[in-house]
Amino acid sequence: MEPAANSLNFKSHWPERGEREGHFRESAMVTRMVLEVQAFLEEFGAQARARGFVARTLSGTAAGPLVVWERAGAEPAGYLSAGMHGDEPAGPLAALELLKRGAFDHGSWRLAPALNPTGLAAGTRDNA
Repeated sequence: MEPAANSLNFKSHWPERGEREGHFRESAMVTRMVLEVQAFLEEFGAQARARGFVARTLSGTAAGPLVVWERAGAEPAGYLSAGMHGDEPAGPLAALELLKRGAFDHGSWRLAPALNPTGLAAGTRDNA
């Protein structure tokens, strides 16, 4: 499946025995949103650099780096993080949209848009 223009993909699969037990019947088809992490990180990075942010890579993962984007200023920095739960891609996508719309154009900020890159890539709540 080709990555969507907005870095979001939908994957349907038949759950394995015991997957999300109690929430879905074994035969239920599950559709989950999966963030195309590399495309997302590239787009977020390009937008952040264009607005004067500098990347600080905290660690590397199989799905991509764990990055905090920083812009220093005289005042204490605001902090925004997203993407802790890999099965919830709305937070990282909202952070990207806020960045595009200029919500972080003034002041000091630290932005961590994808705290769980492996979980986001797998569409799972936990680290993959």
